[in-house]
Amino acid sequence: KRSQHLLAKAADIIVPGMDSLEVRNTIIKLIKEGKMKPGGVGLYDAFTHYDIRGSNARWGSYKK
Repeated sequence: KRSQHLLAKAADIIVPGMDSLEVRNTIIKLIKEGKMKPGGVGLYDAFTHYDIRGSNARWGSYKK
């Protein structure tokens, strides 16, 4: 009901050749550099969640 996806403010991202941790780290780096908007970054086994909620939120972990 309150999902950022339903508001078109979120995506679950898969990048060929990168695991979800690499994608997460890249997104966080780009946020810090001001190249992406502040938002939520969630780490999952098969994808990385990114949303533009306006404040930073971080969650998720997995073991390889």
